[in-house]
Amino acid sequence: MIKYILKRLLQMIPVLIGVMIIVFSLSYLMPGDPVLNQMPDNYTQEQYDEVQHEMGLDQPFLVQLGQYIWGVVTRFDLGTSYMTNRAVTTSIAERVWVTIRLGVLSVGVTVLLGIPFGIIFTKADKLSKTQREKSVERFRTALAQQWEELPPMFVSSGERGTGREEILGFIGECLDV
Repeated sequence: MIKYILKRLLQMIPVLIGVMIIVFSLSYLMPGDPVLNQMPDNYTQEQYDEVQHEMGLDQPFLVQLGQYIWGVVTRFDLGTSYMTNRAVTTSIAERVWVTIRLGVLSVGVTVLLGIPFGIIFTKADKLSKTQREKSVERFRTALAQQWEELPPMFVSSGERGTGREEILGFIGECLDV
């Protein structure tokens, strides 16, 4: 198992380097001049050249790319934001907990809403037609007490092959909107 995990971690290296190259290239090719964000209204060419040198933007593309990758690999330095003039890692660190909380909340909502729907409708193919209709009607009644509008409901059976067309039709309607 450890050998498998190590193999997967080693396979991540070229992927991460590729992602860094793509992200850096996209930011390099973006229109606009980041040096101008740092300049006052009335600036001289010497001031412009000095700021450009301080930011390392007077270097060729491959030199800048190499410095970026070396900084990320050796110091986890993602650079400085051209807009806020702050370290990118600091900006990410400030927002990471909000992102984690949002992710946990979305998983919680999915579990609370998704699992009951799946359990009720996957067990439906084990019931007779009368029992299935009663079960779905009880579910609709219970939901109607809490929700103003009921979501579309489909009863399907993998064993009997029923409900497939209704679900695909609904998906098609959603995609057409």
